[in-house]
Amino acid sequence: MFIEQLDSHGAGGHHGAVSVPTVSLVRPPAAYRLPAQTTFGPRTLDSFEFVWVLAGSAEVRLDDHVHVLGPGQLQLSRPGMVDFYTWRGRRCAHAFAHFTVDDFGRLPAPEGWPLIRDIPTNGSLTGLLADLVRLHGNHQREEANIVTAMLLDRFVLGSADESSNLFATDPFVAGVIQVLRRAWDDGDTTQVSVTDLASSLALSRSHTTRLAIKIFGLPPREMIEMLRMSRAATLLRRTNTPIKAVATSCGFTDQFHFAKRFRHIYQTSPSRYRAGEGGPPEEPLARTSVVLTDLARFVIST
Repeated sequence: MFIEQLDSHGAGGHHGAVSVPTVSLVRPPAAYRLPAQTTFGPRTLDSFEFVWVLAGSAEVRLDDHVHVLGPGQLQLSRPGMVDFYTWRGRRCAHAFAHFTVDDFGRLPAPEGWPLIRDIPTNGSLTGLLADLVRLHGNHQREEANIVTAMLLDRFVLGSADESSNLFATDPFVAGVIQVLRRAWDDGDTTQVSVTDLASSLALSRSHTTRLAIKIFGLPPREMIEMLRMSRAATLLRRTNTPIKAVATSCGFTDQFHFAKRFRHIYQTSPSRYRAGEGGPPEEPLARTSVVLTDLARFVIST
């Protein structure tokens, strides 16, 4: 099974060009119960830290900022900050996760990041937090890193997407992310065959196809082509890269075939798309499924 392969192959550092951040957990996430009025600190942080309260509350000082952290809130502290906690309530419990950021991706500078976000009970942040602990506890470290990256991305950017926790819970999705990251590590989104994808996931072609349709809304061949075309559209719309070079970078040796497939998805030619005709690069992905749109953020170079 793919989960077993994760332990032996690892992620291999194939995340440098993707748009979402890439992170590494410093140590396993942990949870502690504490007596009321317990204090901790002052401490100078040497890594990023997510903290969420399970019971009770805490008065927290982060540098010169003082706030009360309670259940239903998530706090993000940054390296170099000095923190101090005073725990309130008859029963106090909290969980935390320390991590480093290997690539900030599309995120702004950390100095502008929020310190606290509310985490709705049924929201995706809540699901991601729960699965972060579960995945790392099951020794699925690379998947836990992916979940932490997604959590950081949504925390900082304030994503309102609450429709799917599959990136946190489904090994097939995590497997697809790793396979495509490895294949597209150099920035070129070349063709990945269904056979190669299925082989890397230790699944049959037919089972890989069924899962792709169920989760992403498309068979794997069409799914991969749409991801490649989304990157082509981004290069056409946001760079001056010649169309022939765009085609080559996206795995097409025949420019005529590239133009034909591009028109099939974007309903216009590459040259007219570059001139401003048609919608944004991510529009065909969004029309297919929200999950496919999220997948693109993890695997398509910017």
